[in-house]
Amino acid sequence: MRLEFVLLGILHELHPELFLKKYGRELFVNKLTEELERIVSPFNKEGKEVWFCTNDFTPGDLFQFKGGENEMIEKNPALGYRGMSRSLDESQTMLNPEILAIKQLVDKGYHKLGVFTPMSRFFSEYKTWRKLIENIGLRKIKFGLQIETPSIALTFEQFIPYVDFVSFGSNDLTQFTLALDRTDPRLQKYFNESDEAVLKLFKYVIKLCRKNNIESNICGQAGSNWKVLERLLDLGLNSTSVFPRPEVVLNIKKKIESKEKSIS
Repeated sequence: MRLEFVLLGILHELHPELFLKKYGRELFVNKLTEELERIVSPFNKEGKEVWFCTNDFTPGDLFQFKGGENEMIEKNPALGYRGMSRSLDESQTMLNPEILAIKQLVDKGYHKLGVFTPMSRFFSEYKTWRKLIENIGLRKIKFGLQIETPSIALTFEQFIPYVDFVSFGSNDLTQFTLALDRTDPRLQKYFNESDEAVLKLFKYVIKLCRKNNIESNICGQAGSNWKVLERLLDLGLNSTSVFPRPEVVLNIKKKIESKEKSIS
């Protein structure tokens, strides 16, 4: 679950800093807890896990909010001030309220939960992020890592003792590996998640995940691309997310079911 989508319904077009200034942290956290519990509850009754990805607002996103006029507009937001870096630099605004809300869920008895961060670049950042969360008091939870940058994929062995699951952000991982802007229509014909350079990064991380009992998942458009997904399943990928369209979901489910039957 990407928390920025939930936050959009709470902030009501106010920049997070302005919302906190007007209404205070307690209201912010309580509203977020209420929304998250509404979403998590049905999964909890079925014994299923829910993983929260902390917000990945870009300055371009927040500039559109009331109170966001001081945000710096970036030419390529994907490479900008977002994800892990911003969450740590502005933790009181961008991270702590989300972690406190998740902690309230745990305190209420929801234990099949996980938390992970988007757009990580450095191992040192990840350790700081995890320590900050544990210092807030959130410990009885799974910790994950979103793999969107080659730097994280190539140094994944450092993360092994600290993660329970990983989620590949295939869109950004492909973009950064192939050095092309996926929002530029002139470059779309070159955007290819099955490029050998990208697949080598998938293979390296999935192999280490299997060896160390770490669950691996993929999100982004590659999860709905059977040509790519089948190769990743053969490597040992555990699960995938797909586009939320019935025909896509049914198609991928049928293909996976058929593959599992052929293996068994």
